Formats: sequence, C-alpha cells, structure tokens
Amino acid sequence: MSIENTRATDVHYRPAAQSDLLSIADLFLTTSEAPWSREFARASHEHVLDTGTLLVAERRGEIVSVAGSIVRGRLWYLSTFWTHPEHQRSGIGMPLLRQAWNSGVSAGAEVFFTWSSSDPAAMASYMKLGMRPGYQILHFTGEPAGPSSDTGMHRGYESTDLDLSHAAKIDHDIRGCTRESDHAYFLGKPDTRGRQVRFDGEPAGYYYVTAEGNVGPLAWTGPRHADAVLALAFRDATSGGAGVSFAVPGSNRKALDFAFDSGLRFTRFNHFLTTSEFGALDRYLPSGPVLF
Repeated sequence: MSIENTRATDVHYRPAAQSDLLSIADLFLTTSEAPWSREFARASHEHVLDTGTLLVAERRGEIVSVAGSIVRGRLWYLSTFWTHPEHQRSGIGMPLLRQAWNSGVSAGAEVFFTWSSSDPAAMASYMKLGMRPGYQILHFTGEPAGPSSDTGMHRGYESTDLDLSHAAKIDHDIRGCTRESDHAYFLGKPDTRGRQVRFDGEPAGYYYVTAEGNVGPLAWTGPRHADAVLALAFRDATSGGAGVSFAVPGSNRKALDFAFDSGLRFTRFNHFLTTSEFGALDRYLPSGPVLF
C-alpha cells in the first residue's frame, strides 16, 4: 500500500494485522477520553479490522498513528483516528486519514461522517476532507429518577430479546441502511443485552444495555415511542445496581429532555461532523465512538 507522505520520511504505513490490536488499543487509550478497558478497546478495533479498514503508521518499529473506518450501505464512518501525542503535528496522521477516506470512496460511500474530539487539529483534518460540524454529542451519567423513568407509565409496550430482522427494519429507517455485522458483534458480547420493543404488537424500537449500565445503540420508530423505549432501556441498564451512561446526538431533543428530566448529569461532549445530513438521528442514541 502506498500512501503519499511529504513530511515524515521515516514512517511506514501499512494495513493493520491481528497482532497489532493490543498496540492499537494502547494507543487509543493513551489519546482518547473513553473510559474503556484494554480488552474492550482491542475487541472494538478487531471488529473494525474484520468488517472495515484499519491502517497504522509505524515509526522506528512503534505504532504511532491509527485510522480505521467502516462502510455500511452508503455511509462511511471514521471509527478511529489517533496519533500518539509525541508524534502529533508532524505530518504523520493526515496521509493515513486520506487512505481511510479513499477506501470509502472506492466502496461507493456517499456520506462521510465521524465522532470527533474537541481537538482543533483533529477537527481541522476532518473539515479539510469536506466534513462539517453538525452538533455536539452529549454524554450523561447517573441514577435515573422521577416520572420519566417510570416504566409503569407506558402501558402496551413489551420488551423481548432482539431479533435481527426487527433491528434491520428500524436501522433502514433511522440510518438509511442496515448493519447486521454490527448487531452480531453487539449480541456476541457476554456483558451486553439487545432488546426489541413493541407497542400493541408493532415495532416501536430497540436498545442495548451492558452490565455496567451503558445504553446504546438505541432507536425508536416514532416520536410517541421515545419515552417508553428510553424508560425500558434505563430500567434494564440499572437492574444490576449500576447507574446509566449514554451519549445523545444534539439533534435528539427527546433524549435530551429525558436525560434532564431523569436527573442525570451532563459530563462532557464530542462533535458530530458529516459531509451531509442523513437519516433520522433525532430518534437514535449511538453505541460509542468506534461504531456509532
């Protein structure tokens, strides 16, 4: 693989391999804000390696930058892009990012988007490629309380184990494409449960929760189902005694209202950048920065 590089002449660019995953996880944890375990970071990047594009830059035998992306339907998503702090602003990262971008072009992607940190250099890199700021991704955590999280208020809703056909129909509505490989990954994690929600027998949404209380991805089919799907997810996320933690796209006013009405704490934010608007993300909560 040849990637043009005009500044750092001692850098070797190549596709990542299975043997690189622990080093990639360490780089991710060194540079990102994600409160993840090393194994969680490794497994997440392994899924990108298996179903997308994962590239690394080596300098003197050390992986100093990584870029990974996935294509689902017409959507290209930048899953990971990190350069070690000691090697930032040295011309290493941008050639790697362009190669990941070009993989999406070759795959026929039409919309390119990412979840960005607030680092100006990173955001500038994305904007140079044509992505533009859309809104913040807001993080909430805490123990939900108040009437909004009372599932007894939502009669007629049923939550059962998630069926992939149920999720695919909702994803096509929300994202404009399906993502079966990602659902298989989520459902294969021992600490994660996927649930589908029906109202009077009709699809109303789906959600995932983890043993640690993380919520997402989550989606609902129409505005009237938002509170019920969120309340059911919060109920299951807190069933083990943990609080909840989740991220909300700034366009999702229903989820923002629910978070504040439930007494949750707003803790930090990231940025959503995209080449163009798509789907109905006002009815969606992402899984996190690697798969959205």
